[in-house]
Amino acid sequence: MKLLDAINEFVFGPVPTVDAARPFALEPDRRTVMIIDDDPALLDTVQLILHEAGFNVLKTDRGVKGLEVLDYIPRDVRVILLDFQMPDLNGERTLQLLRKINPRVKVVALTGVPPEQLPPGYLNGVSKLIRKPFRNEELIQTLTALCDE
Repeated sequence: MKLLDAINEFVFGPVPTVDAARPFALEPDRRTVMIIDDDPALLDTVQLILHEAGFNVLKTDRGVKGLEVLDYIPRDVRVILLDFQMPDLNGERTLQLLRKINPRVKVVALTGVPPEQLPPGYLNGVSKLIRKPFRNEELIQTLTALCDE
């Protein structure tokens, strides 16, 4: 293992691996979204809501893991729900790195931070801001509209 890889694993935790023989099981008739948020309860709840609404849902609790997933399947992910306040990489830095992997992916800021407290680079880089707590219908309508663009 390279020193940089060992440092990254120590700082960010183990990087998820994907078995090439068993790639992500994405249903072909569903649009794919990814949630990057450090709140496990929110990840599970949003995954359930969106799956029932007809989406493939990938979820990860850290920005670096989301980057790894997007790097593996950059064209499959249509929209990313991105929290702002996360350990290791915050939403703004994660957004910058996501754009390097796929500049066209749509990103929805999903945060409890008031808009006036968010950096302009983060706000200007997202397609939409949804404040926590949110209504399920608002989330589904937003994702459907962005996927259909």
